[in-house]
Amino acid sequence: MNIAHNKVYVDNLAAVMTERELRDLFSPYGNVAAVNIAIDRANHKSRGFGFVTMATSEGARLAIRALNSKAVGTCTLTVSEAWPQEQRTRWSGGAEVPTIVQGGLVNFKDTQLQQCYDHNLVEAGDAPEDQRQIHALIATHDFYQMLEGAHSVRVHETIEHLLSEGLRPELRRWYQRSGAGTDSAAIEFRDQLSRLAGERLENANENPDKPS
Repeated sequence: MNIAHNKVYVDNLAAVMTERELRDLFSPYGNVAAVNIAIDRANHKSRGFGFVTMATSEGARLAIRALNSKAVGTCTLTVSEAWPQEQRTRWSGGAEVPTIVQGGLVNFKDTQLQQCYDHNLVEAGDAPEDQRQIHALIATHDFYQMLEGAHSVRVHETIEHLLSEGLRPELRRWYQRSGAGTDSAAIEFRDQLSRLAGERLENANENPDKPS
């Protein structure tokens, strides 16, 4: 197995698994540089997958060989190289995204971004209609930030959509809803968007759409 990168993708994590536990799972195979479990910003629960960055490509290779298809509690892990992104098919799980979503409510220039967004839009099906797009966009942003870093072109394109004029009212309502922004990562991202937008998105008193 030839591994060109140190970042490993881990799927089918137990909902209760912590980043410390995931680090401990990988540490026998080499030094672990970073661990990130994807969290749903709407309910603050694990999304069941994450990324582990090993210090060396050899550590990544050993971890993949040892942990892929390994049973951890009641879950059987899927562990693979996190790159290249073009080879990843997690969004649809091998199934077609419903036609109603394809070409969706938000259109990306990047095909991989579109597939990820469409998948997240389906997963946000239980959310109120005016929050589904924001939920899907933030989930897409979080995935690519973990995979490619904060300066990724894909991350920036997702932020551009979040801050677009058409979605700005929904973005305000997202951050003004009960329970929004209760963890440090969510607050940091909200504040980043607020700086870029030139307004405090969580402050209803600054909402230009609110009648005076």
